[in-house]
Amino acid sequence: ILNFNSSNFDSVSYGYWGGSMRYPAILDNDEFLQSFTYAGIAEVNSSYIACSFYFTTSTGKTISFEGTSCGPCSYFPSLPEVTWTAQNGAAIVGLIQTGSSITGIVESPRRGNCTFCPPGSLLTYNVSYSAGACHTCSPVSKGQSSCSLCPAGDYSAHEGSSFCSICDAGQNSSQGSSYCSSCSTGQYNSAPGSPLCNLCSAGAYSSLTGSSSCSVCSAGQFSSGSGSSGCSSCIAGEYSSMSGLVSCIPCSAGTFANKTGSSSCIICATGQYASGSGFPNCSSCVPGLYNSKSGSYNCTPCSAGTYTKEIGSTVCSICAAGLYSTVSGASSASTCTPCYPGSFSISNEGSCRNCPSGTYSSIEGASYCIACAAGKYNSDEGASALESCIDCQPGFFSSSPGLPNCTSCAAGWYSNISGASVCPQ
Repeated sequence: ILNFNSSNFDSVSYGYWGGSMRYPAILDNDEFLQSFTYAGIAEVNSSYIACSFYFTTSTGKTISFEGTSCGPCSYFPSLPEVTWTAQNGAAIVGLIQTGSSITGIVESPRRGNCTFCPPGSLLTYNVSYSAGACHTCSPVSKGQSSCSLCPAGDYSAHEGSSFCSICDAGQNSSQGSSYCSSCSTGQYNSAPGSPLCNLCSAGAYSSLTGSSSCSVCSAGQFSSGSGSSGCSSCIAGEYSSMSGLVSCIPCSAGTFANKTGSSSCIICATGQYASGSGFPNCSSCVPGLYNSKSGSYNCTPCSAGTYTKEIGSTVCSICAAGLYSTVSGASSASTCTPCYPGSFSISNEGSCRNCPSGTYSSIEGASYCIACAAGKYNSDEGASALESCIDCQPGFFSSSPGLPNCTSCAAGWYSNISGASVCPQ
């Protein structure tokens, strides 16, 4: 308690007197006055001035003022009649010499019988003046008996604030801020009062400032890194079938994607193919090749005896009867060649067949062979002329066309001519 050890005076003033003096030390933090004692009083214009006095503090320190004489002192208004208590936080935080005056600075949330300063303000009492004042705190502090910085994630936008406001979701602030900053694109903040904004994870994005959450990339898009402000579309030849992917997938062989931002791949049609992964389009089979199945990764050459002259063929054309082709992957009908005399072919043949025994073919491109007439025979294959058919000798016959040999007449039967088809009895 700060006591004035006198019952004769209503108040005691601080002053300056002539002569030598020893200046006081500044009080330490949280150190406050325990007592005040004066020795020697001077009367100046009906006011009483302490010419010699000292303070004792809560830590036992003594701060004294001494003068060689008590001549006329300059007058300072008297200190209001108040009582200071340590419980209320009374403390002199400094004694300052300014010109010919010594000033004591007192800080406390309460002053005697006066009321508390309103929240958001701080009392500074200057002993050299007759009254203290409540000073408004700066806008970056929240109201207490002393002004404090708002913590990160809070802010105080106005002077005299008694509390700090919480930044909304999608915003952040550093310590001692008078405003909140919006999270940048690619960032978010989901909780009010958070000191930092978070980066959107890969596969997600935020395109607006002040976002409280990130959006996932749609199917057909991707985001490969954190902190993205937007998603990229899959390039042609790639796709993403799900949302929130960090990369796109190349289309497999036999499929394609011909536009950006695809969520699926398309199967190549018949007559087309895609030989590898990541193709933006299918290729058509070239002449001589075909593809009869969809989703193929290659085309098949036309087999011998067939051909195709079209692009994107699904089947091959067959060489006509009497023609053949030994070429695989033929792209023109000109590769189909007529069979030589003594041979023939049916359709879709890669080679010609020799006429069997008992037949012959005397022309090119024959699709069949001609049988030797009854009474004649031909024991060789590949006969190319009618003359290859020989008459049966006497005693022999051939009853049907196209036989490879003649039959001898049975006992009791005979044939006395060449080329007999029967043996008379």
